[in-house]
Amino acid sequence: MANLSRVFILILLVAGCCDVAESGRRIRNRPGGQRQTNRAMQSSRRAGSRQNPLFLLRKISEASGKFSVDMYNRLRPQNPNLIFSPVSIFIALSMTSLGARGPSKFQINRTLRQFAMRRFSHQASRILLSKLPNSNDNITFQYANGIFLRPETTVLPSFKGRIRRFYNTEVFNLSSWYPERDINNWVERKTNGLLSDFLSPGSIGDSFMMWIINAVFFRGTWEKLFDLRKTSRRPFTGTGGNAAYVEMMEMVDSFPSNRIEALQTSVLELPYVGGRYSLFIFLPDRSNGLENLETNMTYRTLETIMKNMEDPKVFSIGIPKIYLDNSLDLETSLKQMGITRIFDVREADLSGIEGDNTLFVDSIIHKSVLEVNEFGTIATTVTQVAIATKSLSQQFIANRPFMFIVRDKKYDINLFMGRFSYP
Repeated sequence: MANLSRVFILILLVAGCCDVAESGRRIRNRPGGQRQTNRAMQSSRRAGSRQNPLFLLRKISEASGKFSVDMYNRLRPQNPNLIFSPVSIFIALSMTSLGARGPSKFQINRTLRQFAMRRFSHQASRILLSKLPNSNDNITFQYANGIFLRPETTVLPSFKGRIRRFYNTEVFNLSSWYPERDINNWVERKTNGLLSDFLSPGSIGDSFMMWIINAVFFRGTWEKLFDLRKTSRRPFTGTGGNAAYVEMMEMVDSFPSNRIEALQTSVLELPYVGGRYSLFIFLPDRSNGLENLETNMTYRTLETIMKNMEDPKVFSIGIPKIYLDNSLDLETSLKQMGITRIFDVREADLSGIEGDNTLFVDSIIHKSVLEVNEFGTIATTVTQVAIATKSLSQQFIANRPFMFIVRDKKYDINLFMGRFSYP
């Protein structure tokens, strides 16, 4: 544990009953009525427990945690350095599910592990979002949800009302001549300027009708600050054994820790001021041990370790200064996790948004920035669900290498032939 200069994995913790009495009297007058009454009362009690705020908060925390591990395992193979916000993706997909119907909705709910909450999943989201914001001199955690509509887009009042009620969502009409600027300005404000130029000019095509966007911002000051004078260049040994130099922050002090002996991994907790938020670092014993940790870790393992950290002990620690900036297209990963229909122009059913089944999800883009330095951590993320109108015409888009021929069809003469493999 004393030497933290090897490969590590970084995990940031952003950290009524129905009245059945009258119906029961009617049921008891029929054969087997008492049994039916008992079943009705038991069903009522179960429904009541599912509406309990503490129950819903516990269940959505568990669902989000399991989704976090699933999402991490899908993203890590393509990203040697990775930063993403599971809670941002989770909320953006939950908002999308409000307008999904049939198998499209089922796939989202299954992937988000929401079945334990049944029809109260959006109520659980509202409870969670009410608990997350936190702001003082040393800690800031804030989120924002927005829907951006083209002027000609019609949205059902029921969808607009529910997404405002459950997700505290702002609804905006885009300007017709420069819609990207409206979204970029909102994103820049909600991420405190860390994410600007989110969309490039001209990136919004005519088929795009609406955007569902979640933004998250976190700033935390270390409970124990690093001394700037002790930061120095130290070697960092990568997975392949190659060494590179990093700016290593160093300190000798007491920190909570734990050990996953089966995975040969040590865990260190770096608290932020106030103790509500912490950075947990999972450090394998060997420089090539990260893959073994990732392959074998489970939601239950992570929860058990992070909830049962040992009392602080003195460590000599070295943590590299980190700056990570990722832009991720989530379509492939989400399809691997079981969400396929909303991306399919023929199978998508988002009729809960506009009433007619004319929409599908064109893309889900997730951008994140994280910086860890001597004073603490700043991180922000944006998840964008881009929704477009369906076009059942077949597509022919030459966005990959191709061959071409210029031909005289009257005399069957090939005048020119060639290939185009890169721009």
